[in-house]
Amino acid sequence: MLTRIPRERVGVWVGVGVLALTGCGQESKPVAEVPVQPPPVVVATPTPPPVEPAKPEPAKPEAAKPPTDPAKPVTPGGFAYNPIPMIPVATPPGAPTPPIQPGTFTPPTSPTFTPPESLVGQGPATQPPATQPPATQPPATQPPATQPPAEPAKPQEVKYPEKVGGKDLKGWLKELEYTAGGPLERDDNLREMAVKSIPLFGPAAREPSVKPLINAITVDPDPGVQIAAITVVSSMGFDMREQVKPVIRVLQNKLGTTSSGNLVRMYCVRSLASFGPDAATAIPFLKNASRDPSWETRREVAVALSLIGAPPMDFSDKDKPKPKMKDGHPMGPDKDAINILLDNQLQDPSVAVRLEAAKALLTLGPPAAKSPVEFFKETEKLREAIDKAVAFEGSKSTKISTRGASPDRGVYVWVALMQLMYDERKIPDNLKILAGLVAEPDGPNADQVRLFALQALGFTAQVLETLDKTDKPLKEKVVKAVSGALAYEHEPALQLTALYSLALIGKEAGVALPDVQRVAAKAPKPPAADAPKGTPPDDTLQRAARHTAEVIRGLRKMEDYGKEDPKPGDKK
Repeated sequence: MLTRIPRERVGVWVGVGVLALTGCGQESKPVAEVPVQPPPVVVATPTPPPVEPAKPEPAKPEAAKPPTDPAKPVTPGGFAYNPIPMIPVATPPGAPTPPIQPGTFTPPTSPTFTPPESLVGQGPATQPPATQPPATQPPATQPPATQPPAEPAKPQEVKYPEKVGGKDLKGWLKELEYTAGGPLERDDNLREMAVKSIPLFGPAAREPSVKPLINAITVDPDPGVQIAAITVVSSMGFDMREQVKPVIRVLQNKLGTTSSGNLVRMYCVRSLASFGPDAATAIPFLKNASRDPSWETRREVAVALSLIGAPPMDFSDKDKPKPKMKDGHPMGPDKDAINILLDNQLQDPSVAVRLEAAKALLTLGPPAAKSPVEFFKETEKLREAIDKAVAFEGSKSTKISTRGASPDRGVYVWVALMQLMYDERKIPDNLKILAGLVAEPDGPNADQVRLFALQALGFTAQVLETLDKTDKPLKEKVVKAVSGALAYEHEPALQLTALYSLALIGKEAGVALPDVQRVAAKAPKPPAADAPKGTPPDDTLQRAARHTAEVIRGLRKMEDYGKEDPKPGDKK
C-alpha cells in the first residue's frame, strides 16, 4: 500500500551499512515515514512512484464508508507512531510485485499484513468535484470577459454517518454485550458484523469502543469475532498513549494464552506490529511465537520484530523525526529482537521466514555503540550468525540443517549483502558474489535470484564510491553486471529493476551510461493485438532509461525518478 520509496530512506539504509563497515556503530539519520495508505519493511508493499502516474478519476461515493477526517486522521497502530518502512527494495516503476509464496521475497514496504479495507476505519477520500467542461470561447470580434481570480477551495467538512446498516454506534455496541456476559443465543455472525462496523463511524467511535473490543478479544468464544476485533484495534487509531497500553497488554496476553498453530496468534502478531516500539513489552511473547508450528505466524513474527524492535524515534517534529538519545548517543534497535531473529528466524526451515528474518535484520541495522571497540564487541554474535548463514545458504550441497532447512539462493543474496555491511574484509568477495548472482544460470527461481541480486546491488552506492580509489576495476565490474541485466528482454521486470538500481547507484554507475542510453533509444513496445484502438505504444522502459541516465549524469534527483517532466507552459 505504500506507493513510493523516498530517496532519503535509501540513503539511510546504505548509510547503516557504511557506518557498520567503518566500525563506528552510530545510528543512521531518520527520515519521514512513508505514509501508510495502509509501506515495508522493511519487509509491509510499496514501490517507487510510477513512471507516468495515471490521471485520477473522481471517487465514487460509498454509503457505508465515511471519508477520512483531515483534522484527526485515523492512524493505524499506536499513539503518534509512524513505523519506519522495512528495507526499501529497489523495485522499479512498472515492475510487477513478486508473488507471495515460500522462497519469494516480498517487497518490504510495510508488514505483510494489510487490514481489509472494510476494517481500516478510514473511508474513501471525499469525492472531488466533477470536472467542468472548458468554457466556450467568445467570438473573435469580442474581447474576452475578465474573469475574477478563483478563490482557493475550502476543505469540505467531513461527516461520518450516524447509522451504518440501519444502526447507530450504540446499537452495534449493544450487539457485543454477549462478550460481557449477555445472552448465549446471540448470533456469532452478527457480533462479527458489529466489530467490523465500528471503524465506519470515524474517530468518535474510538473511545467508547475500546472496552467492547477488548472484551471481544478476551472472552468471545468465536475465533472469527476475535480476529475481527484484533484487526480493528490495530487499524482504528488512538488519540492518547493511555488508550494504547491496555490494547497492547490484551493482545500480548492473547498471543501467550492461545494454543500453538491457532490462526488467532498470527493476527495478534500482525496487530502488535502496527504499534511499533510502543509494543516493546510484547517481545518476550513474540519469542515464544517464533517457534510456532505455522510458518505464516513465524514469518509475521520476523516482520513484527523489525517494527517493534526498531530504534525509538522522536516525532516531535513530524517533518524531521530523529532518533531518541541516551547519554548523548542514539538509541539502537532492541537487542532482544535481534537475538530472536538470529537464533530462530534466520535458521528457520521455511525459506519465506528466513527471507523476512534477513530483511528484518537489515532494517533494524547494527546495535548502537559509543566507540569502534564497543561496536565490534556488540556485533560479535551478529557477525558469527551471519557468517554461518552465508556459508549455509551459499552451499551447493543438498544437506539439510539440524532445523530442517535447505540452502536457498534468494536468502543467500541478502545474507551476503548483510555480511559485507558488518565486515569490510568481505566487501570484494561479496560484491563479486552478488555480481555473479545477477547472471544466475537458468533453473528454479533463477529470475527471482537475479532480481534480488539487482536489488541488493542498488544499495551499495557508498561502498562502490570507496572502491573508486582502492579497486576501480571491481567497481566497474559490479556496475557492468547490473547493466548486463538490461539484456534480459524476456523479463521486463529485471530490466526495470536494473535501471532503478543503476539510478540508486547514481554517479558511480557512469560506466553503464552507454548501455542505458541504448535502451532509451529503442522503439517503444507496440500495443497488444487485442488492445483498444488508439492505445499508444508502451514506452515505460524507454522513459525509465532516460530518467536513469539523467540521474547518473546529475540532471535529475533520485526523488524525482519516475516523475514526468513539466510540459511547456505548465505552471510549476
